Amino acid sequence: MAKWLKKKSGEEAIKATTRESYLESTFQPISGRDGTVRKPENYTGFMQRFTGWVYAAAQQNARGVAAQTLRLYAVRPENATKSLYKTRELSNFERSYLSGSLEHRPSKHVTSNASSGGVNVEEVVEHPILDVLNNPSPDMDGYSLTVLRMLNLQLTGNSYLHPIISESLGVPVELYSMASNLVEIIADPDFDSLVAGYMYGMPNNLNEFATNEVLHERQPNPLDMYYGKGWVSAAIEAIDLLESMQEYERNLLENEARPDWAVMVKDNMTDSQFQRLENSIKKKLQGKGNRGVPFIFEGGMDAKTLSFSPRDLAFSEGENRKVEVIAAISGVPVSKLKANDPNLASAREGNLGWLRDTILPYLVLDEQFLNRQLVPMFGQYSEGLFLAYDNPVPQDDAALATVAASDIAAGIRTRNEVRAERGLPPVDGGDEIMIAGGTMPLETAIELAKNP
Repeated sequence: MAKWLKKKSGEEAIKATTRESYLESTFQPISGRDGTVRKPENYTGFMQRFTGWVYAAAQQNARGVAAQTLRLYAVRPENATKSLYKTRELSNFERSYLSGSLEHRPSKHVTSNASSGGVNVEEVVEHPILDVLNNPSPDMDGYSLTVLRMLNLQLTGNSYLHPIISESLGVPVELYSMASNLVEIIADPDFDSLVAGYMYGMPNNLNEFATNEVLHERQPNPLDMYYGKGWVSAAIEAIDLLESMQEYERNLLENEARPDWAVMVKDNMTDSQFQRLENSIKKKLQGKGNRGVPFIFEGGMDAKTLSFSPRDLAFSEGENRKVEVIAAISGVPVSKLKANDPNLASAREGNLGWLRDTILPYLVLDEQFLNRQLVPMFGQYSEGLFLAYDNPVPQDDAALATVAASDIAAGIRTRNEVRAERGLPPVDGGDEIMIAGGTMPLETAIELAKNP
């Protein structure tokens, strides 16, 4: 029997493990200067690839996330007094989404708070948390900060925020984005926790930050528990090969630029004859007004059209395939990157898939990050509060409208009940239950049955 097993009251008992023993067994950091954990990849190199198709794809995702509405909600018992903050009542549709009752759901943190029994959820419309998110610093607005955070998250898999704490209030009053390639994590040598601090800055101007001075959001990385992994890392081969193809075309254009056709001359020409022929061709054919005008050759001259070789055509197809790889890994449809899809239905479906499969997961990740790291920094001012993005996928709204219409037609709900769920005012006669496919009030049908 192993030493860590022992007999106790006739039963085998296993020695309880601790967080320290787990960390010590799981993490053996390769440390650099000052105990910092070396980055598993070249994050600066990834940042430098923020050009071309990488720029287009990363910006699409970053702007897509930043364009979504982030709201603050308060959870309080139904019999409790009204919130201290200015609030707004939610529609049933909003409650359904927050509680995870629809097809697409917010983060687990949000659903666990919004679906608790015996509580009322309201939107908080004025609060210091909203102030710092909307106006994080004198030099940057909330939208730009979100775009910057999402770009870092995609390029390196890591995004860092540095909060400025008010000395009088003890809560964050400013937020600054830290360049993710310039942040190094300091490992805890005693394994009391995973992270002991952060080093930030250029090599000749480093500053150390405590764990409560840096908020770290990262994409999960199964190969490293300190640093995240962005999609640029996963697509690096396609990105570099595409860059090589573009460099090849640039060199070809500069050094081997090829005309559309050539003039074949059987006899040798003098310099003056060559110059006269060249000037004649330019004068006769150059300019948009001469498009389609034939040129008549003299003597032993002939014209030959130059076409692309199979290798050139395959090269062009290879470029398209690499763009498709970048699109697939980044989660951005090719139709959004190239914006030349003639099929409107295909483009619309691609956009819906992008919102559902790319933007929504980013929102879920960001909700978890903000609720776990930023909101608690407001202490007593954050009790019972959580942040959540609006549902970005329009299919939920359309599906709910279809269900509502069916319920009205079947006599399950009234029109005013449905309108109340969507935040609309009641209408006259909207409280009547309808039957016969929604064409007859229930009371009228009963009256007709009594007096046929």
